[in-house]
Amino acid sequence: MKIIEGEDDLRGLAKIMAFMRAVSILEKPVNLTT
Repeated sequence: MKIIEGEDDLRGLAKIMAFMRAVSILEKPVNLTT
């Protein structure tokens, strides 16, 4: 169970990192256009 929970935590962190990257990438063009 601990191993599975650890994998879920890593997947969650990966999703958060990908989300933050997507947000930062999307924010750059918006800042340039405004």
